[in-house]
Amino acid sequence: MSEMGWWMWPVMVVGTIAFWIAVVFVVRAILPTAHNGASRPPADPLEGLNRQFARGELTDAEYEHRRRRIVDGY
Repeated sequence: MSEMGWWMWPVMVVGTIAFWIAVVFVVRAILPTAHNGASRPPADPLEGLNRQFARGELTDAEYEHRRRRIVDGY
């Protein structure tokens, strides 16, 4: 054996694993994913409807119809 001893192999293995875990965390932090908070549906259906209307995804008639269904239940 060399001067470093038997303990050097486990240290290198743990260091290599720690390096790759750090690489995975950095890549996940940099790349956009579907797990971020923006993709979660809103807790309140009316809030989600208001957001769709604000983004221009719904016409006035569609908005009113869906709002009535949410608020009135039919």
